Amino acid sequence: MSKEPNQTPKTTSRLFIGIRPPVDAQAFLDDLCTHHKKKMHPQVSNRIRWTGRQNRHLTLAFLGQTPNEKIPPIQSGLEEIAKSTAKFEGHISSITPFPQNNSKVLAVELTCSPELLKAHEDCKRLIMNLGMEPEKLDYRPHITLARCQDGFSSLFTAALDNPLWLDNIILYQSNPAPESSHYQSLFEAGLAGAGDAR
Repeated sequence: MSKEPNQTPKTTSRLFIGIRPPVDAQAFLDDLCTHHKKKMHPQVSNRIRWTGRQNRHLTLAFLGQTPNEKIPPIQSGLEEIAKSTAKFEGHISSITPFPQNNSKVLAVELTCSPELLKAHEDCKRLIMNLGMEPEKLDYRPHITLARCQDGFSSLFTAALDNPLWLDNIILYQSNPAPESSHYQSLFEAGLAGAGDAR
């Protein structure tokens, strides 16, 4: 059987490295989504795909399509990063269409603290050490809350002030689905002082 022209070989996986928000932050994000749903006209709200708790994450680095043989060394590298990184406090600073005012993503942005920037740079260094090319975009830490083909241009950026503890690092696999992608944890480690690696 011939392959479709754009079919992804099964020898690769679409990967990224991220952090799962803690339970109290998830509750805050739930309340935030509920608040904005109530403000929207039902016809608008019905066209929006809201991100469930199981898919919410803070991306540290995006790897994209990655050969599966690189997964074990990536896991080993993340374990080393986790051992040398203490859990730290992040800060949700705004809710906004992301990355621009007319974008199709609604997200909360986090302040890019020195600790968060170091975690991002450590992940980029791991990617380069394994012979891969990291993204060249400026790092803007955020958690996606919703997606809409019509965009969120009617929603203005609003300032927020909510702390959250960041205590894990996860290698995620992105699996496409009809409605939205599902993010599967392939490896998770607690940051130093946050529990044993799992």
